[in-house]
Amino acid sequence: SGQRHRRVLGEGVDEPVPQGDQARHDLALARLRLGHISRLLRQPDEAATEYADAITRFEALAAGAPGTATYRQELADANNWLAETLRPQPARVSEAAQAYDRALSLQQALLDAEPANADYARQIARTHYN
Repeated sequence: SGQRHRRVLGEGVDEPVPQGDQARHDLALARLRLGHISRLLRQPDEAATEYADAITRFEALAAGAPGTATYRQELADANNWLAETLRPQPARVSEAAQAYDRALSLQQALLDAEPANADYARQIARTHYN
């Protein structure tokens, strides 16, 4: 089939990205990567902007395809990275806490739906550690 797949992190299973969503998904992932680059370059404001944009894009994808766990997993990951970027800034600690809470809520829902998924459990542990 011509349908493209994205490898789910840490799992040996490919989860299909719904047809028609590939370009939007690629753009959301690109914005997430730009956030990582800005964070590594010690540009927290730019990183936060990129992560927030990625979050908006993953939210739209997740809303349009609620059965695609990959979108919710990536949305949680983007929220976690946003929180990591905001946490060191005293004026933005409450924003960081809200982003961590959103990540945990999404991660817990994923784990509740698939309790045997060790990757989901690791992600929750990482968010709690952060």
